[in-house]
This record gives sequence, structure tokens and C-alpha cells, in this order.
Amino acid sequence: MSVAENGDAIPCSFNDVYRLGNVKDKSLKAIWSDLQTSEFFAKVRDKNNLKGKCGVCEYKEICGGCRTAALFYTGDILESDPSCAYVPKALR
Repeated sequence: MSVAENGDAIPCSFNDVYRLGNVKDKSLKAIWSDLQTSEFFAKVRDKNNLKGKCGVCEYKEICGGCRTAALFYTGDILESDPSCAYVPKALR
């Protein structure tokens, strides 16, 4: 999680689409706690929801690809990470 210059908490420094809260209104600890129990984060954290080559990759549990790259390039945060050059064994 990162904090933008205006105080907005964002999932990572590359993802400014999703705003999780603002540290001016809520403590960072509270924002983090809310994130851990949110439906959105649960969906993204569950690697079984990944699509495309990320979904069949043997390394998905330790990697999972960059969700921000997937969102930026495909419009779907659960889609394959297009910046990953690795070809999973299941697709070879």
C-alpha cells in the first residue's frame, strides 16, 4: 500500500485507480485493517480468481503477476499480467 501526495491510500504506488481511504480522515492502521477485510481485496488475494496464463501458472501462489499491469493493459484486475514473459508449463 502507498500513500499519494494528497493523503489517499492506494493499493500500490503504480495503481492510482483504487482509493482505499485518506490518512487525513482515517488512520493508516484503520485503512489497512479495512482493506484486509474488504471483498475487493479478498477477491484479488485469492489466486484461484486469476485468469489467463496467471491463472494456470505454477508460480501463481508466490507471484500472481502484477495486478496493476493487468488492470492497466486489459481493464481487468484479475486478467493475466501482460508484462510477464514467462510461459507456464500448462501452456507449453
